[in-house]
Amino acid sequence: MVPLMRKLSVIIPTCRRPQSLQRALRSITTQTLSPEQFEIILVDNAPSAASEQVARDFQKVVSNLRYVVESAPGLHRARHRGVREAVSDILVFADDDIEACPTWLQAIEESFHNEKVVLVGGKCLPKFDAKPPDWFDLLWERNAFGRVNGWYSLTDFGNTPCVIPALLVYGCNFSIRRSVLMSCRGFHPDSMPWALRQFRGDGETHVSDWITANGLKACYNPHASVFHCIPAERITMRYLCRRAFLQGISYSYAVTRRTSSLKERCTVILQRVASVLLNQVVFGRGGVRRHWLFLVCGILWHQGMLALNPPLLVWIRKEDYFE
Repeated sequence: MVPLMRKLSVIIPTCRRPQSLQRALRSITTQTLSPEQFEIILVDNAPSAASEQVARDFQKVVSNLRYVVESAPGLHRARHRGVREAVSDILVFADDDIEACPTWLQAIEESFHNEKVVLVGGKCLPKFDAKPPDWFDLLWERNAFGRVNGWYSLTDFGNTPCVIPALLVYGCNFSIRRSVLMSCRGFHPDSMPWALRQFRGDGETHVSDWITANGLKACYNPHASVFHCIPAERITMRYLCRRAFLQGISYSYAVTRRTSSLKERCTVILQRVASVLLNQVVFGRGGVRRHWLFLVCGILWHQGMLALNPPLLVWIRKEDYFE
């Protein structure tokens, strides 16, 4: 039994990436925060002997790590299983391909001393296994806080803690109060297997939108930072276009969920598609913007699936996905 004194529950869904998982766990077990202050819940969403062996190896030296299996597909399923297993009021969600800075958990714990803070994030910096192509730098965008690369879930808002929009806290480094997550009825579907991609949703974006709508506070702490490890196969135009196609599905899901009629949905979708195509024509820079066309393809493909499979609308408009 894990003692109830744990201040943080670190929830790491994993899916057939034992080498990445090993690197992530190694970084989490070298934190400046005492191990007595947190637990690690590893949720295997595609059970494999290799991932289980990594977990068992770490359990020999780390008493605060638990390994559980969630065989139902989808990142949201694994996250929710982690929530059910967790004993703490602060839930720290991380991907299995991050490498945490040593101060990560201590900074998260300290950030929640402010009772008004409900969501905490930090830097998400790239760590490449191979030299990235020249077009990668063009994916960064500037905003009032620093710079962001949404296609690879990367953020860098400098070295000063500040309040930020909840939408700028990405799922690979996403710490939240349990009470808030339960109030917004958890995460929406995310990272479904390719054969089930029509069931994809907008993941943690729903949670961030709920936090924003309710006027709650999200905090950026530069000491609560991670590296997002990016292998060579993910810095190709092929991967970026596939990623954009899936993002199109997520956008289609979100629009379908919040519009009440087919006419309204079609209007919003067509406006978005026209905007993307216009920007492609006016501001297109060759291959680096090709992925936006795949985003349009994802939107239209998902709307086509809705037309062919009306029960999909029931899935999209579920009140919550905890069950």
